[in-house]
Order: sequence, then structure tokens, then C-alpha cells
Amino acid sequence: MARPKAKYDVIYADPPWAIGQNKRSLEERHYPTMTIEQIKGMGEAIKSLTKDNGWCFLWVTNGTHRIGYEVLEEWGYTPRNTFTWCKVGGSSMGRYVRNRTEHIIVGTKGKVEPVYKNQPNFGFYPLQDHSHKPEEMFAVIERLAGEGARGLELFARRKPSANNRMKWSVWGNQVDSDISLAKFGYPVPSDVKFQAETAK
Repeated sequence: MARPKAKYDVIYADPPWAIGQNKRSLEERHYPTMTIEQIKGMGEAIKSLTKDNGWCFLWVTNGTHRIGYEVLEEWGYTPRNTFTWCKVGGSSMGRYVRNRTEHIIVGTKGKVEPVYKNQPNFGFYPLQDHSHKPEEMFAVIERLAGEGARGLELFARRKPSANNRMKWSVWGNQVDSDISLAKFGYPVPSDVKFQAETAK
């Protein structure tokens, strides 16, 4: 795992929002969650990792949609549009209505233009295991940012497919991360392995 030196064109993030109404939410049964302030606080790390011109694709739930705009701005991006995942199959939850959608807020900074001009802002993709986002989103991002872009997936749970056209790095506590954000106050388990390797 390398120190965070690379400059990325794209940030793709699925934060572990603490959105439950109970003391121990559904999300916390699957993974540790983060407060809004902790998520916003990643702005320093993200700004140091990214180019002046770039994209951010931020997953939000229906309950965190408004906060997502604030997070994007703290990370240095201007919100531009929303992409909606229409969930196919499975069951759904929701206090007022059953949530059959999740959303990505698309943000940019500097000067960028979509490579592909006809991308719809929704997609019908099947539900998988808890919080598993559609693999099809990589293709959507690559169409917009271009095949030559470099991407960093934050809060990743698995390595991206080798079939993806962009070059992707990952960071998260459920994957062997390619970079370390420990110096910014965001260590993950693989930082222990990294420290052991560099101490040799």
C-alpha cells in the first residue's frame, strides 16, 4: 500500500452514513458508521489526493440527500446533478414510504465536461447483498469521465473488476486498500499491514 501521492480525476464514495433512528441502526449491524462531521472532515484528504479539475460521485440515501450536498461542498466540489438507482427485486424499508431508490450526487470542480453527452440520470439495477451498490455504476462513471481518467473508490468493499476501462484504486476498512489516509486521521485495518511492511 502506498502513501497518498497519486492525483485522481474521480472520487467515487459510498459513506457509511449513521442514519438509523434507534441506538443501534440497521447499518451498524453490518459495518461501523460515521457521523456527518467525520464524513465532511475527509475534505482535506480528498483535496490532497485529487486534481484541480475532476469529478465526485457521492452515494446518498433518501434520508441523507440534503446533507450530501454539504459533504460535496466540504470536499471541494460543486453539486451538478443527481443519478437515481431504481432498485429491482428484493424488499425495501422506509418509515413513510418504501424506499426503492438510492441516489448519487454528481459533483465537479474546475473545468470538466462529460465525455459522453447522452447519459440518463437513472438506471434500473438489481438489489444484491446489503449496501452492495450496482457494478454498472463503474461504466456510467467511465462514460462521463473518460477511459483515461484515474479513479479512487472510497469506502470500497471489493476490488473493481479488471474489465473496467478506467484505472481504479480503493480505500476502505473491508478491502486491502491501495492508499493510506491514516495521516489525515482515517486509518483502516490495512494500515497496520502497511506500517509493518515499511518498518522492515
